[in-house]
This record gives sequence, structure tokens and C-alpha cells, in this order.
Amino acid sequence: MSMLLLLAALAFPAQHSAPEIGREVKRIGSAANGGISDWQEGEDGSTVYLRGPGRWYRVTLSGPCIDFATSPRLLFRTHIDGSFDRFSTITVANEPRRTCGVKAIHQSADPRRSRDR
Repeated sequence: MSMLLLLAALAFPAQHSAPEIGREVKRIGSAANGGISDWQEGEDGSTVYLRGPGRWYRVTLSGPCIDFATSPRLLFRTHIDGSFDRFSTITVANEPRRTCGVKAIHQSADPRRSRDR
């Protein structure tokens, strides 16, 4: 009996919520009111990593519009349902006229871990 259970477990791996790294997503749900709990600078001024509920996302912006050296705080404009998507914006807190549009959102690994390697 235990051998049958072992074979069944191998044949049907457990479903888990591990992100599909690189997969484009339409939106980050529950992003408002602390749902985006952290952010990290991307490779250039047109990329930012956002930590949403339970995972990280790589957000491609409309251009190199954030000077991360002088922008310690970012503001995220979400929709009324609290979601963040391609129609949302990111604004530099101390420069409210500096607003970036969102071109794409992809699931990502924790950017802090990939930089440590």
C-alpha cells in the first residue's frame, strides 16, 4: 500500500504556489494599502522590482524616469479595487511631477538574492 502511495505522489507532484519566473501577469492584486511592501531598483531607471502579496514582480516602466539615487520613496497609484496593472503609475514621492507609466509586469525571483550571487 505504501508503495502505491509513493508511486502516486511521484506521478502527480503536489501543486504549490511557486511563481513562474518570467511569466507576464496582467495585474498585481491587493497591491494597495501596504500590499506592495518593498521595492528594489532594477537594472536601469526603467525597471523596478516590487514585492507584492507573496511574491516579487519585475515592472518595466515607460522609460528611465526614476533616479533611484535621489528617490528613496515611491508612490503607487492603483485602481479602486486595489490592483496594480499596466494602467497604474509610479510616482517619485519628492517629485510629484515625475510619474512613470507601466509597460509590463512579470513574475520575478527575489532580486536581492540574485544580486548576492
